[in-house]
Amino acid sequence: MMITEFLDPWRGEVDLDLRKKHLKNPTVVHLGLLMKRLAVWEAGDSGKDTEAEIMDLRSRLSAIAMLRLQRRGIEALELAIGAVKDNPNHVGGRIALALCLLDGIAMPEDRFSALDLYRGLDRDAQADPRVHALGVIIGEEASIKDLEAALVQSSSEMSGSGKSKKKSESAKAVGDGVSDDLEWMDEAPVNPVAALCAGGGGSDEALAANLLIIGHQAMDRGLPPTLRRTDREYLIHYYILMPLWAALGIGLGFAIDKITIGVAMGLLLILGHILIMRIQRSQEKNITHRDQMAMVNLAKRMRRNKVNFNPSSLPVGTHLLLSGLLISVQGVTYDIGLPGWMVENIPSTKQKDFIEHVAERRRGYRTAKPARSRILEKKWWEKRERMSDSEGALARLLGADIASAICPSEAKPSLTGSGGKGGGGGGKGGSGGRGKGRRVVRRKGSGEGGKRQAVRRKRK
Repeated sequence: MMITEFLDPWRGEVDLDLRKKHLKNPTVVHLGLLMKRLAVWEAGDSGKDTEAEIMDLRSRLSAIAMLRLQRRGIEALELAIGAVKDNPNHVGGRIALALCLLDGIAMPEDRFSALDLYRGLDRDAQADPRVHALGVIIGEEASIKDLEAALVQSSSEMSGSGKSKKKSESAKAVGDGVSDDLEWMDEAPVNPVAALCAGGGGSDEALAANLLIIGHQAMDRGLPPTLRRTDREYLIHYYILMPLWAALGIGLGFAIDKITIGVAMGLLLILGHILIMRIQRSQEKNITHRDQMAMVNLAKRMRRNKVNFNPSSLPVGTHLLLSGLLISVQGVTYDIGLPGWMVENIPSTKQKDFIEHVAERRRGYRTAKPARSRILEKKWWEKRERMSDSEGALARLLGADIASAICPSEAKPSLTGSGGKGGGGGGKGGSGGRGKGRRVVRRKGSGEGGKRQAVRRKRK
């Protein structure tokens, strides 16, 4: 009951005694941490602060999604490795690690290790739709009949203008009625990527589903999470428009030689303006799934500040990890999203103070490399060889036991100086190397002729 009251910041009343009573409840702890992170667009991890293990793991996966959005790949990879080590059988943790390996931020891009993780998931959880979506990202011939896989394919087909191209096989695969733009939003009401990919401008529905989807861009633009009007809007309403109505009324009074009527007209225009503003403010407090006035106005404000709602600019696979408020019902964890109007529960901060608080993260965001936002080409592993650095990578990251358990094809790392596949001396990979090592690149002047020229130059 307390969570339902908290979800309505205008009409809900959370009793202080009730909050103290449930202070150690995992959902209440998670809610408090989520509100603290939302206040400054922070992607931090709960770090075992919740008592429910699965809820904590889901929270860490959402933190990984936020870290990828904010281009903090090293922290995202560390969290993904920790999630897999804590629960090697969890599908979400292994998907997060595969996506971090494809980003190529914390370490060079390792497609083959991500492919090993996918093949292990395809063996252990073949029926999971998230595994099908990862297969589409990897470049495997995976099924796109599920919503998760169709969203991956659709976001990769989005044009630069932010509007989807005409529906292709990925859009028609979910069902016969998916040609209607609203069906994806009905099927996944707490999935912001589904709202953005549905077409027809679902930016306000995306904000109503999960506000964290634009957290990285809002942080970069210095926009605090608030529904209050900006100083510019207050300036326009109270210092430009209202004096203009008064001037028009007085001007009308001078024109008809009746000052009293002119003053009355000016006052009526000002009162009408205030009445319209109050009506709009009251409409913002009506919570609806679509066309919620507060979210519509917030989306317009974000667009004015050059926030991009194009799903093709998001890191690929974001919808597989990102979650909002998590609640546990009889041991089962549900994601109910994070609607944008919940920022009313956060103390308001001035934009200047907010910019100073996130200044360091803004600098890091602008100079960092973005995460991968495109799917891989089909069957790419048939056209390239596996580099020696990629062999045994998962065993080095996770440990040989965990790596061999989640993907049996993973090769264990060999000791330094011992023969690999090329083995011994004179093998294909050279002395102490592997059969399929890196190709030797001869630099100019590195042969016998180059050495002779160097000796001659030295003698001269």
